[in-house]
Amino acid sequence: MVGGKALLFLDIDGVLNGDSRRFSERHQVHVSAEELHSSESPFSKNFTEEGLTFDVNLDPRMRAWMDQLSQVFELVWASTWEHLANTYISPLLGLGELGVVEHSKFPPTPDEVAKHDVALWKWRAIVPYAGGRPFCFVDDQAGLLRQRLRSGKLFDGPSVPLVLSPRHGLTGTDLAHLLDFGTTHLLGGGAR
Repeated sequence: MVGGKALLFLDIDGVLNGDSRRFSERHQVHVSAEELHSSESPFSKNFTEEGLTFDVNLDPRMRAWMDQLSQVFELVWASTWEHLANTYISPLLGLGELGVVEHSKFPPTPDEVAKHDVALWKWRAIVPYAGGRPFCFVDDQAGLLRQRLRSGKLFDGPSVPLVLSPRHGLTGTDLAHLLDFGTTHLLGGGAR
């Protein structure tokens, strides 16, 4: 266990990469067709021969927030970007290489496809990665997942799916909730 910390599974789009009207830090990212082709990431499946160019819009407070969260959590990418997140997003946030949930190794079920239940599909990869440790999962598409968790059928342990609005992304209020959970679930009596 790394530092006795709970895990924080982070989605990117709609969570960290938010609505461009709200955020003042805009970064243009280009992922080459070659890199996309060699990636197993579900994110990389829809690309042209030129690759992908897109904007990453970050709240200017995001670097400081990630630093605060890393004090009480082990941060892990839980995005369809998979390992591409370490190449393109971590440097923008001042982060080193993070752990990555490899969603591509968990094909979506027909029910998940029919219901467009991306969060439940991600959840099936997150739970084994967590290995029983307390965790939070931050995603903008987790409404159905939260409903299923309330029934107590998906996971038996301390976990919180934090559902964010893709329009607003991570907010100061969300940060406070996460820091409270992370501090409460530090294992071994404090940050290390």
